[in-house]
Amino acid sequence: MFEANGCGNGASGRNGAMVLTMTADRFMSFSDDPQRDKRLYDLTAGNVRALALLSASTGMDCDLDLVGTLQVCSTAAAAKMARAYVEQARSMGMPVEYWDAQRVAAA
Repeated sequence: MFEANGCGNGASGRNGAMVLTMTADRFMSFSDDPQRDKRLYDLTAGNVRALALLSASTGMDCDLDLVGTLQVCSTAAAAKMARAYVEQARSMGMPVEYWDAQRVAAA
């Protein structure tokens, strides 16, 4: 990685953390217990909202952008799996969308 102005300038010089829903083992996948997966989604989405409220209530500008997550698929097989994930997630009440290549390019 090249830094814009010098060593330590950019993401390597500060916390570049992401705040996501779900956990690493369930990101873009589900377990064999859809109810548990939905509870986990609700819990992590609630944590994101709580973090935003904490930031607002304390006046701490943590540069929190609540704009969602984009998982880009680079193969047809990965896109097929993503479509299946989106269908299942939406059936569970999770607000996810499938974007085709044109929508990703437009964004």
